[in-house]
Amino acid sequence: AMMVCGYIVTLVDRASGLWESFGFDRGEALQALLPLVEGTVKSLGVNGIPDAVTGPLVRGDVGTIRSHLEALKEKAPHLVGLYSQLGLETLELASAKSGLDSESKEALESLLLTHTRWMPTGVV
Repeated sequence: AMMVCGYIVTLVDRASGLWESFGFDRGEALQALLPLVEGTVKSLGVNGIPDAVTGPLVRGDVGTIRSHLEALKEKAPHLVGLYSQLGLETLELASAKSGLDSESKEALESLLLTHTRWMPTGVV
């Protein structure tokens, strides 16, 4: 229950913080993100796991994931490891949903693994 209820609040908070870096305040960010969260929860109820998962991992879009990681390194380096670890966990669901080809899955896994313990420069 903690992973679902407690951590979703943390994820929305961190995402809202990212929105601040491109000019939105947290309230605006929350209002923009809530429909996405609500749609995902609804999809879980209707479609179940893994069919509710969406996004670049499901599509095998290595370029988008790489772009996300580079943007996080610049704007929120403390979130790179979290993003990567969640990506690895989601990759299994994405593969189950879409039948992700082995080449894309391996490329995504390698990219995410490289960043799971990534630390910003100067952090020990």
